[in-house]
Amino acid sequence: MTTYTKTIIEKNQKEILSAFSGRNKKKQFYDEVTRLMKHFRTDVYHTIMLMADGGMFRIYYPEITDYLVSLGLKDRKRLEKTDVWSLYKHLLARDGTKLYEKIRKEMKG
Repeated sequence: MTTYTKTIIEKNQKEILSAFSGRNKKKQFYDEVTRLMKHFRTDVYHTIMLMADGGMFRIYYPEITDYLVSLGLKDRKRLEKTDVWSLYKHLLARDGTKLYEKIRKEMKG
């Protein structure tokens, strides 16, 4: 199964934004990524990976596995053979990069 569908991308972006509170979660996300990119001198993708490593999103394997299953990756036996942590971080970083760019364009326009 592919993880590159509009539905999955939107779920991953919602997952990212759920780590923030308040009224303007998109701006908070954008500002935090921008701040961390400058600090770590890296790109958006790797910054979001670092955010995940720092515990900003889900951290427990059962929760991560349940989340991946909710995306449609239903084969738990196959997931058990997969590095679910790396897959989870990659999906958030990939789709978080899209979200960051979308917010950046909205803020300019």
